[in-house]
Amino acid sequence: MAKLFISYSHKDIWAQTFAESLRTKARHDVFVDYLDIRGAFDWWDVICTKIFECDMLIFIASPDSVTSPYCLAEVDYALALNKPILPLMIRACENQYPENLKKRRIQFTKIKPNLTEAREEVQATLLAITEAKLADTTKYKLPNPVPPRPYEPEQLTEIKAIRKIAKQKGNEVLESQMKARLGDAVDDTTGGGIPIVPIPRPNRRGIFVVGGGVLAIIAFIAVIIAIIGSGGGTEGLSTPEATHTLAVALVTEELLSPTPSETATTAPSTTPTTEPSDTPIITHTPSITPPEMPTLEIAEIVGTLDAEATLQQATLNAMATLSQRATDYAIGTQNIIDQTATATLWTNTPTPNITASIVAYRTEQYFV
Repeated sequence: MAKLFISYSHKDIWAQTFAESLRTKARHDVFVDYLDIRGAFDWWDVICTKIFECDMLIFIASPDSVTSPYCLAEVDYALALNKPILPLMIRACENQYPENLKKRRIQFTKIKPNLTEAREEVQATLLAITEAKLADTTKYKLPNPVPPRPYEPEQLTEIKAIRKIAKQKGNEVLESQMKARLGDAVDDTTGGGIPIVPIPRPNRRGIFVVGGGVLAIIAFIAVIIAIIGSGGGTEGLSTPEATHTLAVALVTEELLSPTPSETATTAPSTTPTTEPSDTPIITHTPSITPPEMPTLEIAEIVGTLDAEATLQQATLNAMATLSQRATDYAIGTQNIIDQTATATLWTNTPTPNITASIVAYRTEQYFV
């Protein structure tokens, strides 16, 4: 049993049937994206991992696959890893055959969409690869250092096709990933092939570190605002509106209540009347008018209370935002953990130092 990776355009539905045939009839471990991508793993990361682990890449050549940036990126990565490649041409596309395969002198094999013929071609190629490895243990050896993974290209038509297949097969995870890509992808189709335009991915770990620092600063500011707001003399008021209403009522009661001077003015006089005199008498009549410029004082008080109410509302909003940011940070942290686990699995993949033993074992199993 060999690990096989099939690179094909999702417009070539026959390739899916071929993959299933290799699984059930030939008992090979064949990777199929719409069946094997589950959980929180990223679609492109899983594809690169499967190419790294495969024993041979089968390229289903057609007018659609030779112009697909995804197929070309997969073939390029397999060539960089020095993997055996078997091109099977199911539709004429000789004039568009990939240049990187031409340079390596990797010839394609024309076949009709016949499952039996295609399986026989795969079996014969695997046997030839096994014999070549037995004759030369350095054959198909991984380069040192191992080349980096390619950036994920973009093509709207291919993304839509993958999403449609994932929906038909009931793979909600892959369907949601393709839906998210449709929101960012830019299709440069001009009637022909689409060149590979690598789109660098952001450093997610750096983003989460910076985001965590920003959240910590926001939390510190929110605590300070909460402490200031709690000491503003508005204890017992649950909302800014209640604070404003009570303050206006207290001010109004104070201004309308009689003052000591007003009481003295309205009380009956008990002073005996004196005779007229030439000496001028200076008398003082207490005023019953309210304090001077009451409007300005009320405006200042109301403005102060409004500011306190606004501060309390801003504190509540900041705390709500902080809670949401904390949830987002937890989700992002989990994503980093999942990606780190995938990277660890990739790093722990057996090296080709034991290639001869593995090949001998598989050859023995093949002839059993």
